Order: sequence, then C-alpha cells, then structure tokens
Amino acid sequence: MAGAPADLREDVGRHNAMDKLVGFHAGRGWPLDEMIVTVSGRVSFELVQKAAVAGLSILQACRPRRRWRWISQTRSG
Repeated sequence: MAGAPADLREDVGRHNAMDKLVGFHAGRGWPLDEMIVTVSGRVSFELVQKAAVAGLSILQACRPRRRWRWISQTRSG
C-alpha cells in the first residue's frame, strides 16, 4: 500500500534498530533506495553514514510523541 509504513524496528539504541531494518530489507532484496526511514530523536553522523552506505534515499528524524504530550500538559496547567 503506497504511503503506509512498510516495517517497524525497535531497539534500545537507534543504531541497532537501523541495522535490523536495513538487514531485514536488504536480505529480502527490497530496494533500499526507495525507502524513507524515520528515526526518533537526533540523527548522529554514524546513522547518516549507515543510511548512505546502505543506499537509503531519505533519512528523517522526529521527536518522540511522549515529549510533546508532556509539554502540552505542562503548558495547559
């Protein structure tokens, strides 16, 4: 389905999650250059390097939702 998440990998560290995701899809021959990978938190140089070496076309980062919830609850009183 176009526009829907194809997969989700979680781990204690972002680097391990990236390794799991890339390894899973590369092992099945899926085109990594057509993937958009989203990570929570900051993107380190090492994650950008892993994405480039794997051939990923887009790597993006977003803040975890829990933090936004906490901020909105704090501001609303």
